[in-house]
Amino acid sequence: MKCVKRKATEDICERPAKILHSIATVQDTSLIKVSDVKYIKRNMYNARRNLLPPLPNTTQSVQEALNSMKYKSSKGEDMLLYNDFNSELIIICCKSNLEILCKSEMLYVDGIFE
Repeated sequence: MKCVKRKATEDICERPAKILHSIATVQDTSLIKVSDVKYIKRNMYNARRNLLPPLPNTTQSVQEALNSMKYKSSKGEDMLLYNDFNSELIIICCKSNLEILCKSEMLYVDGIFE
């Protein structure tokens, strides 16, 4: 069942249940118990968790993580427009999208923006 763990880390977007079903059609699964499936899924989640960075606990760690990562748009523009540590304000947008927003005559917004 090492192939399940390998498949889980190679294809991180695939659901664990789907990985199990795809492996079950290839290998003999007559010796696997229901309790084994629970442990196999847990091992897949743990293997994936080791690939990803830990979730930040504070707003400062979020801002530091955003500064260290260089996210780009499909056109190659920086996506982190503003990151102020003092006011804890973060703006994620590229300049071309902001220009289009400024040229728009009408804006539709969510109830969050009163």
